[in-house]
Amino acid sequence: MAYVIPSKTPVDNMPDVAVGVSLPFNGTAVFNQTYITRDQIRTNLINFFLTNKGERYMNPNFGGGLRKTLFEAISSNTLDNIETIIKDQLSKYFPTINVDSLNVTSSPNSNLVNIYIAYSVLNQPLDEIELNFTPDGI
Repeated sequence: MAYVIPSKTPVDNMPDVAVGVSLPFNGTAVFNQTYITRDQIRTNLINFFLTNKGERYMNPNFGGGLRKTLFEAISSNTLDNIETIIKDQLSKYFPTINVDSLNVTSSPNSNLVNIYIAYSVLNQPLDEIELNFTPDGI
């Protein structure tokens, strides 16, 4: 018999139970806790894209692998390659996420690559992430 998966994660019903930690690590005790699954998924995505392949101990294939492509000459092929990498990695490591919109743009004169992702998770409302890669950092 089939089992129906509820549309809301049970830990979201307990407001005093943390789901995880958020980025950046600048809380009063170093870590800010997240209490909603939606916030934790957002943090997990940001952490994933900021991780290079080979950085995660015991899981060398984990990571968005975006930084290696950012040091190539910025062209339409590079931007298409970044978009393909993002879609492939999301489908592999985050299968419950549906990408509604993905836009990769650049400003070559200022060495800026902007990645905008609008996504939804199962029956949750639309959420979005914007990552800006510059020579000074992210």
